[in-house]
Amino acid sequence: MKTIRKTCLMLFFASWIILAFFMLHLTAMPVHAEDTGETVMTNVRYIDRSSGDDEIKYCPEAIAMSTVSGNTIGNGKWYIVDEKITRNSRLRITGECNLILSSHGKLECSKGISVNRGNTLNIYSDYYDDSGWLYCELSSEDGDAAIGGDEKKNGGTINIQGGSIYAEAKCYGAGIGGGKLW
Repeated sequence: MKTIRKTCLMLFFASWIILAFFMLHLTAMPVHAEDTGETVMTNVRYIDRSSGDDEIKYCPEAIAMSTVSGNTIGNGKWYIVDEKITRNSRLRITGECNLILSSHGKLECSKGISVNRGNTLNIYSDYYDDSGWLYCELSSEDGDAAIGGDEKKNGGTINIQGGSIYAEAKCYGAGIGGGKLW
């Protein structure tokens, strides 16, 4: 009887160790993409609030924004802000772009984010407390929206499902929305 109990305890603890091992592999793991120089995180957690409930989901691959060298992102791809990043040129969204703000990430865009008509930006958080930041305060006097349309252009679709967002335009452009149209 004592041997059976000891065997059951050993099996119980072994199953917990195996479970912990598999859970460790379900967390985001960086992979370096040779062709672009970008770091791709796998199994990135995000909170989807589109149904009205907080649903934890996992993105199979998300590009780390800290490794993106150009100013254009999107085309159906996922991106993650996993550290403090400062961009001094206007970030342009083409097609659909999914952006995950991690709980220890902050993206500062001094020229804002261009989301013109026909394009979509979806912003998610990786945790319930929305502690990831997106900060867009335009320093120029043009008519661009902080997040949205360029000057004389309508804004595209912007869905905010998480994160802490600050957006301010200096001259006639919206904080979030369209650019100055006249």
